[in-house]
Amino acid sequence: MSLLRSAIGIVLRRLRLQQGRTLQDVAEAAGVSLAYLSEIERGRKEVSSEILAGICRALGLPLTDLLEQVRSELLRKGPQRPRVRMMICARSRLKVTV
Repeated sequence: MSLLRSAIGIVLRRLRLQQGRTLQDVAEAAGVSLAYLSEIERGRKEVSSEILAGICRALGLPLTDLLEQVRSELLRKGPQRPRVRMMICARSRLKVTV
């Protein structure tokens, strides 16, 4: 299962590299530390909507475009829902979710 923060990081790194920009350049333009942006790109830190908006501005990308690409990344990684099985216990007629 892919985490949202991992998908956001993958997409941000891809966009930054497509623009030929460094972590330092984007971090400065977004007003965040280089270390924090690196952690976001590696999917190790959750990012607030305000910080994400600042990073998008620094990349010249509307937030809606980023979110669409994140959605595509999540779909590419496969189903997000765990499989659930219902079992009925013969003795007590209880439904058990496993």
